[in-house]
Amino acid sequence: MGRTGLTGRGILYKWGANHAADPIVIARSGDADKILLIKRQDSGQWALPGGMVDAGEKVSRTAKRELAEEAGVDVSEVEGVEVFAGYVDDPRNTDNSWMETAAFVFVVDFTPQPKASSDAVDAQWFDIGGGVKSLEEATGGLYASHAEIIGEALKLINE
Repeated sequence: MGRTGLTGRGILYKWGANHAADPIVIARSGDADKILLIKRQDSGQWALPGGMVDAGEKVSRTAKRELAEEAGVDVSEVEGVEVFAGYVDDPRNTDNSWMETAAFVFVVDFTPQPKASSDAVDAQWFDIGGGVKSLEEATGGLYASHAEIIGEALKLINE
């Protein structure tokens, strides 16, 4: 976290903080809790669905919009709880342009069939009974700071 040694804006949209929202959808149905992840088109890594906040858009709205766009899942009627907000260690960061995200956890009692679209090449439910470590083993490693963010969500729902 911190200085990258890279100058300029890189591939990010603007100088300074680039704000994003990441929905964490946890399904509590059946035998085991599951989490919805997408496979990113750009890196091929499994990640939380999410994306950039549009000008004037509430971050919580961005999380729901991006979930629908990337995984075809609607949680518009579910109240989300913010579990993280701030700088994230992202491979797109430079010293002059970086990612900051707000992550919201949505706990649902259903597992809708996800459909990858937009920036995702796949979307699937993963078992989270073994925690973040087993999730990372199952996916071959999660994108950017997503393991840490998911860890915060699991702490919250297991309290």
